Amino acid sequence: VILIISYILKVFYNKFFYKKETFSNNYKFKLYYANWCPHCKDIIKINDKDKDKDWNKLSKYLKNNKINNNNIECESIDCVKNKSKCKKIKGYPTIKLYKNNKEIDYNGKRNYDSFISFLKSECS
Repeated sequence: VILIISYILKVFYNKFFYKKETFSNNYKFKLYYANWCPHCKDIIKINDKDKDKDWNKLSKYLKNNKINNNNIECESIDCVKNKSKCKKIKGYPTIKLYKNNKEIDYNGKRNYDSFISFLKSECS
Protein backbone atom coordinates (compact mmCIF):
# COMPACT_ATOMS: atom_id res chain seq x y z
CA VAL A 1 0.00 0.00 0.00
CA ILE A 2 2.81 2.41 0.89
CA LEU A 3 4.54 1.69 -2.41
CA ILE A 4 1.35 2.38 -4.35
CA ILE A 5 0.75 5.68 -2.56
CA SER A 6 4.39 6.66 -3.06
CA TYR A 7 4.13 5.90 -6.78
CA ILE A 8 0.89 7.89 -7.15
CA LEU A 9 2.41 10.89 -5.37
CA LYS A 10 5.51 10.74 -7.58
CA VAL A 11 3.43 10.62 -10.77
CA PHE A 12 1.23 13.47 -9.55
CA TYR A 13 4.25 15.60 -8.60
CA ASN A 14 6.03 15.01 -11.93
CA LYS A 15 2.92 15.81 -13.92
CA PHE A 16 1.91 19.02 -12.17
CA PHE A 17 4.90 20.49 -10.35
CA TYR A 18 8.20 19.31 -11.75
CA LYS A 19 9.59 21.65 -14.40
CA LYS A 20 12.53 20.16 -16.20
CA GLU A 21 15.08 22.78 -17.18
CA THR A 22 14.94 23.14 -20.92
CA PHE A 23 16.73 25.44 -23.29
CA SER A 24 15.14 26.79 -26.40
CA ASN A 25 18.41 26.59 -28.26
CA ASN A 26 21.59 24.63 -28.61
CA TYR A 27 23.98 27.59 -28.48
CA LYS A 28 25.95 28.59 -25.41
CA PHE A 29 28.75 31.17 -25.52
CA LYS A 30 30.90 30.92 -22.40
CA LEU A 31 33.69 33.03 -20.98
CA TYR A 32 35.98 31.32 -18.47
CA TYR A 33 37.90 33.92 -16.49
CA ALA A 34 39.87 34.57 -13.32
CA ASN A 35 39.17 37.70 -11.32
CA TRP A 36 42.91 38.39 -10.91
CA CYS A 37 43.67 38.19 -14.66
CA PRO A 38 44.39 41.59 -16.29
CA HIS A 39 43.25 40.37 -19.74
CA CYS A 40 39.95 39.24 -18.22
CA LYS A 41 39.46 42.60 -16.56
CA ASP A 42 39.65 44.17 -20.03
CA ILE A 43 36.55 42.33 -21.27
CA ILE A 44 34.34 41.65 -18.23
CA LYS A 45 33.17 43.69 -15.27
CA ILE A 46 34.82 42.06 -12.24
CA ASN A 47 33.28 44.16 -9.48
CA ASP A 48 30.39 46.57 -9.10
CA LYS A 49 32.63 49.63 -9.28
CA ASP A 50 33.74 48.82 -12.83
CA LYS A 51 31.90 49.98 -15.92
CA ASP A 52 30.29 47.37 -18.16
CA LYS A 53 32.81 45.82 -20.53
CA ASP A 54 32.33 44.16 -23.92
CA TRP A 55 31.31 40.78 -22.47
CA ASN A 56 28.68 42.43 -20.24
CA LYS A 57 27.30 44.33 -23.24
CA LEU A 58 27.15 41.11 -25.24
CA SER A 59 25.38 39.29 -22.43
CA LYS A 60 22.75 42.03 -22.12
CA TYR A 61 22.25 42.08 -25.90
CA LEU A 62 21.80 38.31 -26.16
CA LYS A 63 19.20 38.24 -23.38
CA ASN A 64 16.83 40.26 -25.55
CA ASN A 65 17.95 39.56 -29.11
CA LYS A 66 18.48 36.65 -31.45
CA ILE A 67 21.29 36.07 -33.91
CA ASN A 68 20.27 34.43 -37.18
CA ASN A 69 16.93 33.69 -35.52
CA ASN A 70 18.67 31.72 -32.74
CA ASN A 71 18.69 32.36 -29.01
CA ILE A 72 22.21 32.21 -27.64
CA GLU A 73 22.96 31.82 -23.95
CA CYS A 74 25.85 33.94 -22.77
CA GLU A 75 27.55 32.82 -19.57
CA SER A 76 30.59 33.95 -17.64
CA ILE A 77 32.29 31.57 -15.25
CA ASP A 78 34.69 32.78 -12.58
CA CYS A 79 37.16 29.92 -12.42
CA VAL A 80 38.51 31.05 -9.05
CA LYS A 81 35.09 30.47 -7.50
CA ASN A 82 34.03 27.55 -9.73
CA LYS A 83 37.10 25.36 -10.12
CA SER A 84 35.03 22.27 -10.88
CA LYS A 85 33.63 23.89 -14.05
CA CYS A 86 37.10 24.91 -15.22
CA LYS A 87 39.15 21.72 -15.00
CA LYS A 88 39.92 21.70 -18.74
CA ILE A 89 40.70 25.42 -18.96
CA LYS A 90 44.40 26.11 -19.53
CA GLY A 91 44.52 29.93 -19.57
CA TYR A 92 42.46 33.05 -19.07
CA PRO A 93 40.36 34.33 -20.58
CA THR A 94 39.07 31.30 -22.49
CA ILE A 95 35.97 31.71 -24.64
CA LYS A 96 34.07 28.79 -26.12
CA LEU A 97 30.93 28.31 -28.14
CA TYR A 98 28.95 25.17 -27.44
CA LYS A 99 26.98 24.40 -30.57
CA ASN A 100 24.78 21.32 -30.73
CA ASN A 101 26.99 19.64 -28.11
CA LYS A 102 30.19 20.53 -30.03
CA GLU A 103 32.85 22.74 -28.48
CA ILE A 104 34.34 25.52 -30.63
CA ASP A 105 37.22 27.64 -29.33
CA TYR A 106 36.91 31.38 -29.90
CA ASN A 107 40.25 32.81 -30.97
CA GLY A 108 39.18 36.20 -32.31
CA LYS A 109 39.55 39.68 -30.93
CA ARG A 110 38.06 40.22 -27.51
CA ASN A 111 35.56 42.94 -28.27
CA TYR A 112 31.82 43.24 -28.74
CA ASP A 113 31.82 43.57 -32.55
CA SER A 114 34.11 40.56 -32.98
CA PHE A 115 31.96 38.45 -30.66
CA ILE A 116 28.83 39.37 -32.67
CA SER A 117 30.56 38.62 -36.00
CA PHE A 118 31.74 35.24 -34.74
CA LEU A 119 28.26 34.32 -33.48
CA LYS A 120 26.65 35.38 -36.76
CA SER A 121 29.03 33.13 -38.70
CA GLU A 122 28.77 30.12 -36.35
CA CYS A 123 25.11 30.20 -35.32
CA SER A 124 23.24 29.76 -38.55
